Amino acid sequence: MFQVKKIRKIQKMIAVLLLTWNKHMNKIVVLQPKSEFNGDLQYRLGYSGEVEYVDSVREYSVEELIHLAKKADILAFNPDRMGGIEKVSSRLQELLEGIPNLKGLALNTWRTDYINKDYLKERKIVVSNTPNYYVEAIATQAVALLLGCARRIFLADRRTQKRKYRLELGREPRSLAVGIVGLGHVGERVAELCKGLGMSVSAYNRTPKRIENVRRADIDEILRGSDVIVLCLSTNEETIGFLSKERIPRIKNGAIVINMSDKKLVNEKAMADSLKSGKIDQYAYETESTHKSPLEGIETALAFKPFGGYTREALGRNREVWVRNIEDLSRGKPTNMVSL
Repeated sequence: MFQVKKIRKIQKMIAVLLLTWNKHMNKIVVLQPKSEFNGDLQYRLGYSGEVEYVDSVREYSVEELIHLAKKADILAFNPDRMGGIEKVSSRLQELLEGIPNLKGLALNTWRTDYINKDYLKERKIVVSNTPNYYVEAIATQAVALLLGCARRIFLADRRTQKRKYRLELGREPRSLAVGIVGLGHVGERVAELCKGLGMSVSAYNRTPKRIENVRRADIDEILRGSDVIVLCLSTNEETIGFLSKERIPRIKNGAIVINMSDKKLVNEKAMADSLKSGKIDQYAYETESTHKSPLEGIETALAFKPFGGYTREALGRNREVWVRNIEDLSRGKPTNMVSL
């Protein structure tokens, strides 16, 4: 009898401790379905707080997400649940206004240009992002686009689909002079891959940076001397419109332009004119939509929905960094913090 009473007393103490612990646990809302995380990551998230996930990978309305997240302490944010990065800026602001007690915002992207940093700073919301998980995926995508354009594979496919096939004269990698604009993690990896394929590589970077067997050049040398130009710049006030209507005419006749950055870095009207005239052979880029763009309907404007970072390996790295950021926010020791 004494043992039974003792066990019941211990059970009550444990129950009280659990209630107290739960009361002080962070409420974490994850804008990604639970099934997208493996068992270990689910366990780690559950250990970090009281977790609620969205139920699918569809696009949600602001109202739906406010209903789900209104009591959240930490919001694990995926812009795809609100229509993608290009649509999300104003909608995210509205969502955050509906979460009064939010302390941390864990982005699952490396980009941060869609968040209102002044607003977040005013509310003292700590923000983290997921840097560098995408480097190999984006760099290999750049090289795939480069080779597809050089061998005119994309154009041959388009013309074949329209029953307008003609023999396309391509270029081999070893004959190409490649100019890389921006030597961050992606740009540096693109340079390495291009060198490995025997291409001649030059690079422009705002601050001098040495890479073995890569020639440093100013932007004018890149524009005038490259068979292929690869844009690998981050998006900010200084780089928006970087490939301007003044710079585009200086590009080498018949060159290919690969944009691995934001489409806002390129003056689309000037690019469209250069493609129509044949000044630029092909322009490959990612965008959510070409609707009402000057590039819409131009055969040599190769628009792809954003999927450069979408590989099995990159997603695995992204989930790992994202969950670690959430854990660290929950512990009050944030990592990969975004400067506000």
